[in-house]
Amino acid sequence: MNIRKSIITAIVSLTLVAMIAPVSVGAVTIAELQAQINALMLQLQALQPSDTGGVPAACVGLTFTRNLTVGSTGSDVKCLQALMNTSASTQVALSGAGSPGNETSYFGQLTLVAVKKYQAQQGWTPANQVGPLTRAKLNAWLAGGVVVVTPPSTGFPPGCTSASGYSPTTGQSCATVVVTPPTPAGAGLSVSLASNNPSAGTIVDGQALAPLAALTFTNGDNTEIKVTGFKIKRIGVSADASLTNVYLFNGATRLTDGAAVSSTMVNFNNTAGLFTVPSMGSVTIWVLSDINGTSGETVGVQVVSSSDISTNASSVKGTYPITGNLMTIATGTLAGVEWNATTTPSTASIDPQDGYTVFQNSVIVTTRAVDMTRISFRKTGSASNTDLKNFKLYVDGVQVGATMQLVADSLDQSYVTFDLSGAPKRLEAGTRVVKVLADIIGGSDLNFTIHLWNVADVTVVDTQYLANVLSDLVSDASFTKRSTGVQTINAGTLTITKLTTSPSGDIVDAASNASLAKFELKAAGEKVKIETLYVSVIGSTSGISGLRNGMLLANGVQIGSTTTLYDPDDSGNDYTTFNLGSSLIVEPGNPVTLEVKADIYDLGTSDTTNSIVTGTTLKVRIEGASSNNNGTGLTSSTTLDIPASDIDGNSLTVKQGSLTLSKYTAYTDHSVVAPLTAYKLGHYTLTAATSEAVNISTINVALDEVSTYMTNLYVKYGTQTTSIKPTVAATNAWSINYNLAAGSTIDVMVLADVSSGMNAGTGTVQVDIDGTTASSAVTADSTQVTSQALTYTSGAFATAFDGTPQNQLVSGNQSVLAGRVKLTSSYQDYWAKEMRFTTGSSLPISSATLKDNATGVILATVPYDNTNSYFNFTGLSVLIPASTNKKVDLYWNLASGLSATNASTNVNAVAALTYVKYADTNGTEATDTNTRTGKETYVFKAVPTLSQTDLTNSIIVNGGEKELYKFSISAPTQGAIAIKQFKLNVTWSDALTSDTLELESLKLLKDGVDITTSVLISNGTTGTTAESTNGVSEDDSKIVFTWLTTDEDTIAAGSSTTYTVKGTPQGFRITGATDTSTDSVSLNFV
Repeated sequence: MNIRKSIITAIVSLTLVAMIAPVSVGAVTIAELQAQINALMLQLQALQPSDTGGVPAACVGLTFTRNLTVGSTGSDVKCLQALMNTSASTQVALSGAGSPGNETSYFGQLTLVAVKKYQAQQGWTPANQVGPLTRAKLNAWLAGGVVVVTPPSTGFPPGCTSASGYSPTTGQSCATVVVTPPTPAGAGLSVSLASNNPSAGTIVDGQALAPLAALTFTNGDNTEIKVTGFKIKRIGVSADASLTNVYLFNGATRLTDGAAVSSTMVNFNNTAGLFTVPSMGSVTIWVLSDINGTSGETVGVQVVSSSDISTNASSVKGTYPITGNLMTIATGTLAGVEWNATTTPSTASIDPQDGYTVFQNSVIVTTRAVDMTRISFRKTGSASNTDLKNFKLYVDGVQVGATMQLVADSLDQSYVTFDLSGAPKRLEAGTRVVKVLADIIGGSDLNFTIHLWNVADVTVVDTQYLANVLSDLVSDASFTKRSTGVQTINAGTLTITKLTTSPSGDIVDAASNASLAKFELKAAGEKVKIETLYVSVIGSTSGISGLRNGMLLANGVQIGSTTTLYDPDDSGNDYTTFNLGSSLIVEPGNPVTLEVKADIYDLGTSDTTNSIVTGTTLKVRIEGASSNNNGTGLTSSTTLDIPASDIDGNSLTVKQGSLTLSKYTAYTDHSVVAPLTAYKLGHYTLTAATSEAVNISTINVALDEVSTYMTNLYVKYGTQTTSIKPTVAATNAWSINYNLAAGSTIDVMVLADVSSGMNAGTGTVQVDIDGTTASSAVTADSTQVTSQALTYTSGAFATAFDGTPQNQLVSGNQSVLAGRVKLTSSYQDYWAKEMRFTTGSSLPISSATLKDNATGVILATVPYDNTNSYFNFTGLSVLIPASTNKKVDLYWNLASGLSATNASTNVNAVAALTYVKYADTNGTEATDTNTRTGKETYVFKAVPTLSQTDLTNSIIVNGGEKELYKFSISAPTQGAIAIKQFKLNVTWSDALTSDTLELESLKLLKDGVDITTSVLISNGTTGTTAESTNGVSEDDSKIVFTWLTTDEDTIAAGSSTTYTVKGTPQGFRITGATDTSTDSVSLNFV
């Protein structure tokens, strides 16, 4: 049990006793009641009040910085609801939106009720907002500070000494409990400069609302305190007239009218309170002033002593004088803001309505653009703040800022303030239209006027000087309040609107208590009592008289009696009259949802035939006429026609349920190989119409010639399965009990075993499903649908090399891919069990490995079988799914130490697949002994790698030695490379003019060292020497380089050597010649 919540509940309960049962107070004396309250409050303080406990998750890191009213949105609203939900006495809602754990970011009526309860618990007068006082209390809660609450005292009214009789002084009943606010006691009121007090700076002569000081008032007393008087002193080198209007502001809220400076002093007084400071909380008050001085003057303000502050606080503290910073006045040309002399709307009588324009004026912005950061409007007249709701500010037709509500100040003056400081509205130079819209939801026979009351109620900032601009009127006339005409609210109205959630589409035939239409009833101006409603249903089928068991529900609760809902074609009634008495009273701001229900069954005067059929349309109508006289405005007593014209619901089409069976398109016709186990013969989808559910009773399956070879037949439907029929007939049926919900779809699959005898032809199944609609109780059988066609055939298995790798030269002492084998299955699964490979030469191969091409997994590694001359892979289980292929890679693991001596180098180790054993799904094995041969693989001890190196300069200069070709040869790690000879092709290009092209003095360099003397360079065409000046000419096509006698050039294993061929070009027509094309020559390997 939560003791803290129990104590709070006890306090609330005791308070309610005092409020609603004053005549019984004699049973508990005032002193006893006060003692109980005090004792409970002490216990509550000892246990830490509910507003000093843990911080809800929605409030972490949050501070209340703005006033909150109905319509406000944001994370602070969600935090507020979470705080209210910590106590049962202030809980926003018991369930749904706003309840604990379901807090929202919208401030609605339920939130306001909770806030008012919380404010009452603090001993305050409940307000229609979370204002500065409540914010301070909530912030203290979030900060974890302990707020010591002093309870109010109670007593009899003046002149009473007991709870009996009436007061001779006031006439009040002596049983009334009078609650007296506590006397402040504690640390008192402290005053200091705020942390954001404006720094010394420059202000512009002629500007409005120049910030002079910000003062923080902190209340250390046990209850909220009120400041009723405040005096400040002008300081600096300036005159009294330099400050023309001095104001006090709390944030965006103007607290005072403009005050003049007299003998350096400014006085503010309000016996009702200039402002209040919550217990253990603080407020920051700004001193702002219009400026009318001289350039170079300095101005500032100062609180001289504590006696300059009039308050009911226990004491006033601070370090006096409290002096703000000095501001220096400078001259500048500020933008102009001129309000039009004409404000609309003019005097009028208006109906309650939403979005009514309550204020409109044109403002002319001159010189340059300004930013509007705040504007406030005052309401006067007899209409209350709750009669006008949801104020919206528009500038040039676009809404600016949030939707706001009216709030009463300390003088009970009603203002709505739009604080735009977070996102100022830019007003470009020119004429701008400022408009305010509001919802008029109450106030029948009352009136209101909206004003821009004071020049200080609008704050606009010059976009260059960043100074507030003093508004005036057109032609620079001094500002006077801008007021609309008096708006008198007419008698209340009630509108009926079809809701977007009103039923539409299909409705089930014979359904009971079916929802036919939903409407919103919205009162404005005053409460409206609807005594009678006239309702009909219009059916499209001839002979319909009405619907059985018609009823009306208001917010889910039946009103009026259950009766026939008549069709205008009924022989005795054009409509149904619902007499409601006092059961339907619609209040402004609280719309009512009216729902019409009935059975979908024809019943009327002397009508015994149900004429409703599938396809009939039904439409509910609330009958309207100018002579209805069925509603009354409870304030004005005005008689209303509700509605004045017909209001129709949606047209609903009567439907009976049905079943639609279709082939599942993703399961297509295909070939299969028997035998098959639990194989899917057909796949369907079954759908119930959206009108109603269907109770499925029978599944029927018919078979063609496949039935002869079939056993163990069954059906899967949704998540369920029928019984299995071991013996299969041409037609088969299952009785089931399955409810298929309206608009839902399930899969239906037919499965069975098929024997191996079914090895040719095409097989199908035909399915139909029987059922009865759940509400209308009519037959709902599907049509018979033929399944996908299964073609029965024989499987096939094939093998082939897929061409990888190509013919290759490889070095020994490594594993190389010798061939890739593709295994292909047709129509059924196969498993490769054994594979044999032969080779052109096994001498360089130490073993062979078979790998899965897709995964790289080694399937087996085997040595060469010298007896049988093959590599034999046994014990394999390589699955080749039906109608797919699988690739396996054969690797030769080459030996080291290859040599010509044992004939293990320069041999062709080509792979050939000579034998495959495979098995089908039944385990039946077969062999394939056809020989498939792969590409050639020549094995050497070491195979060099040859690469061309780019020349650094390819420009030919006749008579100069030139690099003609450069290449590198790398020896693998398997062994060294010996070079005896290489040949180069020579390609000539003799351009437009015929020339004699030659390459003379050919040389060979190894790693930059000339080795020409070690080789013979010859003309590959003529066989003659190509050294010295002989060279080669354009008639020659090949140059041969041969190491002398028995010499060979050796490149060590794992190393690389670069060779360069040089020569001297002669006879080339080169760049710069008269020909447009030059001669060229190129060399490359044969």
